[in-house]
Amino acid sequence: MKTSGRGMLYKNIKASMLLILVFVMCFNKNSNVVANAAEDVITTHIWATTYDKNNHWEYCTLCGEIRNKVAHTFVDHWLYGSESCNDTNFSTRICDCGYNYVYKKPHADTSQWKPIVSRLLHYNNCVSCGRWRKSEQCYNYDAQGKKQSLSCKNPGTCVVCGSQPTEGTHFLTKPGKCKYCGLQIFTMSNYTVEYAPDNSYAIVSFTWTPAMEGVTLTGSISAYQTVNIYSSVSWSNLKRDDGSVTYTGKYVFNKNRQQKSELHVADCQNVAKLNGVSLYADSSFYKIPLWQDREAPTIDSIEQTDQLMHNSWATIKQLDISGSDATTSIVTISIIDKETNEIIVDAAKVPVINGKYNYVCTPPLEGPAGGRPYILKVADELGNVLKHEFMIYKTDSKPPVLESGNEFTQWSQTKNITLDIGDYGSAGVQTSLGNQYSYINAPYVSDNMYRLAYKFKDDNYGVTTYDLYMRDGLGNATKTTFTVGRVDNTKPTVTDIKVDETDSSATLTVSAHDFNDILQAEGSGIEGYALTNDVEIPPANKWQTSNVITTTMTGRLYLWVKDVAGNIADVKKIDISESFIVQLKRDDLVIYDGARNAVDKIMPDNIVNVMTGTNGILSRIILDGKVKYPVNRLIESNIPHIVNKDITYSEQVKDYKKLGGANTDGKYINYKLVDNKVEMTNSSLGVKKYYGLNSYTANKSNSNGRIIGNIIYVYLFMGLAFASTVIILISERRKALSRLDSKDE
Repeated sequence: MKTSGRGMLYKNIKASMLLILVFVMCFNKNSNVVANAAEDVITTHIWATTYDKNNHWEYCTLCGEIRNKVAHTFVDHWLYGSESCNDTNFSTRICDCGYNYVYKKPHADTSQWKPIVSRLLHYNNCVSCGRWRKSEQCYNYDAQGKKQSLSCKNPGTCVVCGSQPTEGTHFLTKPGKCKYCGLQIFTMSNYTVEYAPDNSYAIVSFTWTPAMEGVTLTGSISAYQTVNIYSSVSWSNLKRDDGSVTYTGKYVFNKNRQQKSELHVADCQNVAKLNGVSLYADSSFYKIPLWQDREAPTIDSIEQTDQLMHNSWATIKQLDISGSDATTSIVTISIIDKETNEIIVDAAKVPVINGKYNYVCTPPLEGPAGGRPYILKVADELGNVLKHEFMIYKTDSKPPVLESGNEFTQWSQTKNITLDIGDYGSAGVQTSLGNQYSYINAPYVSDNMYRLAYKFKDDNYGVTTYDLYMRDGLGNATKTTFTVGRVDNTKPTVTDIKVDETDSSATLTVSAHDFNDILQAEGSGIEGYALTNDVEIPPANKWQTSNVITTTMTGRLYLWVKDVAGNIADVKKIDISESFIVQLKRDDLVIYDGARNAVDKIMPDNIVNVMTGTNGILSRIILDGKVKYPVNRLIESNIPHIVNKDITYSEQVKDYKKLGGANTDGKYINYKLVDNKVEMTNSSLGVKKYYGLNSYTANKSNSNGRIIGNIIYVYLFMGLAFASTVIILISERRKALSRLDSKDE
């Protein structure tokens, strides 16, 4: 297995999962991320065809292996029959595989500016094809040097081309008015279009009528063509006594140039005269769609050839598509899955030769025993489309597919996940987790969908990636992965509760952690704290994120701590009197030192900081100069007291009755840990004693003490009239307990 991560985080941990039955998986415990070593999926190749902008090739629909990859070979199909840089001429470059792109030849050099006075402009053109490259309106500058366009309202001389428009140089635009002064020159009718019975040509007709005295319609007319798809163009006119003119244009289509085109009428420099001055009409008067081919191609046949067969099922089918189109030179072929609308073959272009086209491909189609419908769409260059539905039976070219999400990494106590697997081919899906020899049947849900259920319940603070092998009834196999992690079943640990008391409230400052001692790693983290007078788990509105809790409740209370995953620490019982004196019940604490090292050290004072005599002696403890408990509190006998090796403790003894005749009232006893011994002194009495740490068997009683869980009580008699209780924490798990043997110095 491959491993990575930050150390021995998962040593000796198992991941249990439920897949209809319960499966137990072991994974690499030294890593946050686990993945199986690279392994080829055992399957039979199924070869489909595809392409990109550079190459075409065959690929296995199951494993993705590629073979027979070659560069495209293109054939040019120029719209105008030969190469030129004319803007409206282009070549559709087509490879036999169906890949294609449009190529336009760059223009040659441009000419010098050329004027057209009636159009109020100058232009330059390509010296090779003659197409205009740039044009702009004639202009000059006013007295202030500001640029101004020339027109009938601003006659003058163009500073670029030298043209000299006058007040009579009107520029006509739709609907027969001057663009600049608004003078109405003529009116215009709607146009009509009539196609020949065989669509070989079209007749365009419209009528214009003078709108004022002095206007003469010359009968001249022309139209700009967005694409030149015509073999010939001829215009005629019929002039009437009222001065109106009916214009008729005959456009004969070039059958080798099947494109959509639009006529922009009039685009004529001498369309009319006003008082003898020729007027230009721009190309905005009519925009007339005009093209020949208005019929879709036909589909003559779709032949299906099986690539491989197994148990009457085909792995994949080669399609041989043939059809006809009498006018277009190129057809575009697409294949769409009718059920999903997935495009299987996307706009493959095929040349039409002598009215016939043929396209061969091997797309990854599937179909159950009852058949699956697909749509064959064939379009010509004009966008005329024929759609034909065909069926694929008993064909399975794809492995099962994981349809659901594959990442489950939010913190939780367990992971109950489902994986939905889709397969539209041969019946049945099998899965194997982590290998290719433990396949089992996946339960069928509906609509070609299968579902797996897994349950992860063991602590996993990192994430683990699992290999899932899937295969269908035909043996088409594949591998996918899913990721599971951040499972936390370990409850948090409360390490300290500090108390601040007032006359009207008590404040608890809680220290806790979510560290897992076995994994040596942090869990999901502390999320909330609560203090209640009820033994039931608090509702959501009782929890707070702050670890400082101030309360005015009294009596028996319960302190709760939970982590992000929802684990709740051992509940702490707290008694608060009516005068807000707090007594903590600490017999259920699991205690670590500040660094959370192995527990073979003496417990720190911030865990339990009470010392008391066995006979109900009143006492207080002064730690770091702070009084932790008042001197007049009666503490229950034998409450644990922890000695920290770095701190000297001072206890003032106040006894209710004299023991052994000695008066210890007001005396101080100091004690600390020195060289693994407890040193206890009383300067006024001149007493100093050491209590050494000797080995002691765990499950064995001793006259000097008694064992309760992880705590040993040892009674120390110093020759004084009082007794004290000192607690030593057990060392690491499996180590022997220690006891104190008295020795005078």
